[in-house]
Amino acid sequence: MRGLRIGTLGIVLLHFITAGCGSSAKAVFIYHDLRCPGPLPDGGAADCVDVGDGASHVVCETDRDCPAQAPFCRILGLYSGGNYSCNQTIRVCRSLDHNDCPP
Repeated sequence: MRGLRIGTLGIVLLHFITAGCGSSAKAVFIYHDLRCPGPLPDGGAADCVDVGDGASHVVCETDRDCPAQAPFCRILGLYSGGNYSCNQTIRVCRSLDHNDCPP
């Protein structure tokens, strides 16, 4: 899938669902992501925090792929195990016309 980059450290789940017989499958992204800060001053590891909302989002390439309730195919920024929210990105259908990261 174009525009889908997922880091190995992030917790990211993709599921494929089918709405009904004869319909095309839609990829669904379950938003679970880990933000892991850098090492502590004493050299120890800091705890990672789940920053995802656990919601399901339809994966898309263009606005045409999106349902009416979330009509905008936009970039969702992922920490993917780092401390920057755009370490990785995925394009998902959103209700707001907003990209988290530059395209």
